[in-house]
Amino acid sequence: MKSQLSILILLLISNISFSQDKKELFYYYDLTEISKDKFTSLKSKDNYALSYENENSIKTYLVEITTSGKFNFYLLETIKKYLVDLDQKTSFTQTNFIVINYIDNDPSIHTEGYQVPWDVFTKDISKSFKKTDKVTHFYIINPDVKDLYYYHGNKLNLKTDKDHFIKDKFFPLKGLNGGFLIIDKDGNYVSYKGEYSTKDVFHKLKEMKEK
Repeated sequence: MKSQLSILILLLISNISFSQDKKELFYYYDLTEISKDKFTSLKSKDNYALSYENENSIKTYLVEITTSGKFNFYLLETIKKYLVDLDQKTSFTQTNFIVINYIDNDPSIHTEGYQVPWDVFTKDISKSFKKTDKVTHFYIINPDVKDLYYYHGNKLNLKTDKDHFIKDKFFPLKGLNGGFLIIDKDGNYVSYKGEYSTKDVFHKLKEMKEK
């Protein structure tokens, strides 16, 4: 018994020591490595700290919640073509704005028959845009997500993100549950990562209209 207890204590000490020996690494928005002090000084309400742990290290990334910019002509046309491939009925000839709500992962706890009470999904947001805004809207979901019913897939027109095209370009990191993307007809865009409300979408759309 004493022998078994000694082995158990040694294993516990070994595990604690192992976890303490893990190297901590910190990364800026562009994935360049920075010091812990620099990372801490940059942390704010405008970003997330996402951590991933493996056997050897704990890597923590600084992620901007909102990013904006302008696509070049080639990338804008590539995105449009991809969206048309997802929905053959789509035409952008009369479109001023493209709005994409992206769903990235299954719920952490699966409950049969449960639907998330998230206002982005409880009501089809595409029916809430003003006609004068000329918005073409998409609900796009990561192909790895299995519980479509959870995201009201029985009522919404969810399109599968083939080859993770949208995810890889705009929502590459795990753990943020997707986000939304707004693109105007000239290629200006705003991307919002993480959980949000319908109000956030309309607020960002209003900001883009006023530019």
